[in-house]
Parts: sequence; structure tokens; C-alpha cells
Amino acid sequence: MSGGVVYRRVRVKGAFTKSGLPEFDYSINPYFGCEFACVYCYARKYFLAKGVGYEWGSYVEIKVNLPEVAAEELRRIPRGSSVGIGVSTDPYQPAEARERVTRRLLEAIAGRKGLEISIQTKSPLVLRDADLIASAPRVDVGFTVLTLDRGLARAIEPRAPSPRSRLRAAAALSRMGVETWVFIGPVLPYITDDEETIREVVEASCSAGVRRIYVDNLRFRPGVRESMLRFLREWDEGLYRKYATLGREGIARSYRAAVEVARRVAREWGVELENVGYPA
Repeated sequence: MSGGVVYRRVRVKGAFTKSGLPEFDYSINPYFGCEFACVYCYARKYFLAKGVGYEWGSYVEIKVNLPEVAAEELRRIPRGSSVGIGVSTDPYQPAEARERVTRRLLEAIAGRKGLEISIQTKSPLVLRDADLIASAPRVDVGFTVLTLDRGLARAIEPRAPSPRSRLRAAAALSRMGVETWVFIGPVLPYITDDEETIREVVEASCSAGVRRIYVDNLRFRPGVRESMLRFLREWDEGLYRKYATLGREGIARSYRAAVEVARRVAREWGVELENVGYPA
């Protein structure tokens, strides 16, 4: 246990999972749970499904043998497959600095020809593995950034590295020739959906050399609304009341307005933008 987080070292029987996301054929997660404790994270639904008796952000399973299992399973992964690393947990959360599961995983699979690898993180720790990433045939790295307001980011992503540190990491990888991208998701109605916030994130992302920007809407997966309400009850009573009744129409309206701003700014920079939420 460290910093209020309980760690459990586990051995797994499988590594690659068929992905339900359209952009990936497979996903692989070096950890179960994430100590960044983001209040909006949908992956808390897996805690509910497994009956994990800890708060989201306070329990992490370290899949100690995942790289070895992945190396064995590679023989059954078709050439040309796309793999998302960190779809449900950040592969560069603090435990990775000690455990190096993600690095060992990259050592096992990054050299595989015909495999597209995409890493998503909130941590500049990914730069530690820049040697593997830059030398691999087809690896891209994405950074989630909702806001550049440090105070707001600390409130909604309590233990995550600062957004600007993520963009500095994106810039460093971009200079190495690594394809980078930014994920603005979820857009939080009344919190991160205003024009100033969206414009600032898109402009800073483009300045960091990213090639693509994705924008996604808020999804009230199991446990997410409850998490947001617990946070907002203490943070802003007015927003608490709004989120208590926030529905699909309100989320869609907020998201579409944010996408319009993001698209306009990205176009000014000549950067590709994709909305992956409601049609916009």
C-alpha cells in the first residue's frame, strides 16, 4: 500500500482482449484499476462488475506476468491487427515506474511486424519508453487532456500529472517522429465545454505537434453519474443540481457546441479532428 492505494500483484492467463471499440481489434491493459482517480472515468464500472470493495483510484492490480503471456499470444494475433494499450486503465500510472509492466509489454510486442499499437495515457512517464516507441514500426501515443486549468484538472483528475506536462511529453515524442494525438474526452457539460477551454486545449495540442485530435462526449456508464454527483456536491452546489437531472439531450447539446469550436480551431492549424461521440 502506498499513498492510500492498495496494490495487489496478480498473474493472468490471458493478455489480449477482443476490443469493442471500432478503432481497435484488440485491447490490452497492464493494470486493473487506476490510481489517477478521475471522477469521470467509465472504467469504474469494472469495479462494480467484479464487486471490488474499494473506491475507484484506491486499488490497483499489477499484472506481473502479462508481458510473457502477451508474447505467447502474439502467434495467434493476425497481421495487420490494431491494439490499444491502456483502454481501461492508464498504462503509465505511478505503479509503472516501479513495476515496468508496460515497458516489458512493449519490449515483447513493439517489434512485431504488421501490428499497429496505440498507447493512451495521462502521464509523461511514457517518455521513459521513448526508445522503444520511436524505434517500433507502428506505434502512436495519445494524451487525454480536458482542460489546461491546473486547479480544475486537479479537482477532476486528483492524482494525474498536470495537463501541460502531458502536452510537453507529446511535443517531445512528436519531435522524435512519433505520431501523437490528443483525446478531449469526455467533454463535461458546464465544466470543460466552454469555448475558451476548448480553444485553449486544441491550440496547445496543435502547438505540441499532434497529428489528430479526438473529441468525445460524457457517458453515464455504471457509477459515473454517482461519482460526478459526489464530487459536485462538495465542489459546486449549482452544478450538482444540473448534473442530477442532466440527460442525453443536454450532453449532446454541450458536446456538439464543443466539437464545433474544436473543429474550427483545428482547421486553422491544419490538424485532423474526429468526433467520436454523438454525431456533430
